[in-house]
Amino acid sequence: MQQPGWYTDPSGEPGRFRFWTGQTWTTVTTDNPNTPWPMAAGPAPSGPGHRSGPAGSPPGRPGPRTGVIVAVAAALVLVLVGVGGFFVTTRSGAPQETASPGPSGGPLQSVPPPTAAPTMPAGEEAKLNCSGGNTVFTRRSEPQLQSTGVVYDAVPDWRFSFDPGYWTWMDDHVSLGAIRLDGTDNEAGITLGGIRFENGFADQATAGTLTVACLEGSLSVEEPTRAGAPTTTETTLGGMRTFHTRVEYIGTSTPVPLLVDIYVIDSEQGNKWAQLITFQRPDSEAGPLIDRAVASVRHS
Repeated sequence: MQQPGWYTDPSGEPGRFRFWTGQTWTTVTTDNPNTPWPMAAGPAPSGPGHRSGPAGSPPGRPGPRTGVIVAVAAALVLVLVGVGGFFVTTRSGAPQETASPGPSGGPLQSVPPPTAAPTMPAGEEAKLNCSGGNTVFTRRSEPQLQSTGVVYDAVPDWRFSFDPGYWTWMDDHVSLGAIRLDGTDNEAGITLGGIRFENGFADQATAGTLTVACLEGSLSVEEPTRAGAPTTTETTLGGMRTFHTRVEYIGTSTPVPLLVDIYVIDSEQGNKWAQLITFQRPDSEAGPLIDRAVASVRHS
């Protein structure tokens, strides 16, 4: 059973959080996940979620909810504490995830907590649902990574698995990258998954812009983060019709922007698009590596 607390509002409205009692959603909402719990709910939970960790590690999240593991693993704290940036920080109020062995005793895979999908009132049009992903993800690092009819050649040695809490609108996703780049704690990575039409992404040309809002909301859980003006162009990847959206995000504690490229790809999946998201700091050493990975995109 998912623990009581503030969670991303299932209506999908960016930056809004609704209180979950442990059994049902309440009518109480906030734009600050650190808001004290409603009086009837009892004391707030004492443990933060985690937002960072290498692929295959036990509880402690890949990029999005794996960060500073509180007093249990001091060695890991030394590795992760102080890692700056949008993706490697502690996320207050986020639900924990556990880990279970991969197939045939392979690398560990995280098992995310259950999420409640919103119920759309009869007669109401579908709206953007930033929490509508199926919560399925993998942390395995392989030469080729694939999802939703798309495959690309992974960047060698990029094994840091970013927290699935950043990509709550995506199905069957994998998010791998690195957090020690450019001689500093800069991070970069690539996320691949699917976005379903029913969650508000039915128009391929605008799906990237909608994703900008979803990612701004997930980043702002940790600190206020704002997106610049996105630009979208039509192109092709691997012979597949693609819309490419580029945007920069600025956080209050990190003056260097995060450059994000969102590719919405028609991989002929019927009711969903494939989505590839890359992120890096401007002029990062990650740039050429990401370019090669994007150039390798093809139909799986």
